[in-house]
Amino acid sequence: MFELPIDRVKEQWVPRLRSALPTVSPLPGLIGRAMLKRDHYQPGAPLPALIERLDDCRIDRDHLLRYRKLCGYSRELKLPPTYLALPSFAPMLRLMLSPQMPLPMMGQVHLRNRIAVCSAFDLAAPLTVEVQLGEAVLTAAGLEWQLISTVYAEGEQVWQAVSTSLHRCRTGLPRSRSVNKVKFTGFQERQALQLPAELGRRYARVSGDFNPIHLADVTAGMFGFKQAIIHGMWSKARALAALEEQLPAAGYSAEVQFMRPIGLPAEVLLGLDREARGEQLAAFAVAARDGRSLHLHGHCERLPS
Repeated sequence: MFELPIDRVKEQWVPRLRSALPTVSPLPGLIGRAMLKRDHYQPGAPLPALIERLDDCRIDRDHLLRYRKLCGYSRELKLPPTYLALPSFAPMLRLMLSPQMPLPMMGQVHLRNRIAVCSAFDLAAPLTVEVQLGEAVLTAAGLEWQLISTVYAEGEQVWQAVSTSLHRCRTGLPRSRSVNKVKFTGFQERQALQLPAELGRRYARVSGDFNPIHLADVTAGMFGFKQAIIHGMWSKARALAALEEQLPAAGYSAEVQFMRPIGLPAEVLLGLDREARGEQLAAFAVAARDGRSLHLHGHCERLPS
């Protein structure tokens, strides 16, 4: 956890962060406050029922095309399954900064993300975005908790994401050995991906997520990382871009489990399984270049009718 005294943060950390930022953040006030918010969670205490809402949100087509290009999609004007996580970011920040929210923004570990693409809609339609806290459960490693983001177009739910994060704290619960059943050897189709050092800053410009662990080695180091790491949602988007031809316009979910962060720059392997099996439409994984250690794995499947 980030526990430097506030005076040291202001004197040392903030100036170095500003020097590392590639551009002025579109959400400077919220992000600055989020970086300085402290942890006052008491293990076992329930999280409050919080919800934030953003009305009349519009999709900018130029921005959509920039996102598609950065994440490896074609130049078609289609909505990637991960795109609507971007307008959810501002209400998520406001929720995290609520005085009733005991968890800090910084130091959370992103474990899983599940997106449901419920139905297609007119890209010109005004959208309503709602972000709320979901389930929370104590584990041996800390508190696993959910953020649920839901998007509506003309009153109809068209998209939803459930992100599960870990807040590290002492719980006294016994540890159990977890076994990862997904092996990279099961992915016969593989693509080598080159991730440049500036990729985190480029994604920050598009997404608005200027979390310092993604921007530069100097700022990532203050949170325990040896180097800047790429956003997990960029990695998920890049994998789904490779499967765009296999996925329908709507009526499916895309779930990912994050295993290890990807330091920048990096060369990684993207593994793909395009064969449909029952409700599963496709599967994917990202591994280190030697193919041994997984960074993430996931799958897409049809939504229940």
